[in-house]
Amino acid sequence: MSSHIEVDQKTLDIYQLVWDYRIELIKWNLFQKMMVGAGFAVFGSGGSAVSFKRGKQTAVIHKPHEPKGNQIYTRFLRDQLRKHLDWDADTFVLEDE
Repeated sequence: MSSHIEVDQKTLDIYQLVWDYRIELIKWNLFQKMMVGAGFAVFGSGGSAVSFKRGKQTAVIHKPHEPKGNQIYTRFLRDQLRKHLDWDADTFVLEDE
C-alpha cells in the first residue's frame, strides 16, 4: 500500500464510494473531482484516455463510452487505482483542519 493522502471531506466521500463494493457505478466527473482533490493534474491522452499525474505518480484511465455514458464501474476504478498507484481503501484520510 502507498502512504496516506490527506484530502478534504468531499474528496474522501467520493473515494469511499469507489471502494464501497455495494456501489457499482459512479459518475466520471465525480472520479475526476476526487483525483483533483488528491492533488492530481488531469490531461487528455488522446481518444478516451485520461492521464492523472501527481509528482512521479501517473495513472491513465479510459473515460467511459456509451451506453454507460458518464458513468464508470467502480470495480474497474479500484483495479486501476491498485495497478497504477498501489492504492487501497485506506489510502485517503481526512486532512487536519
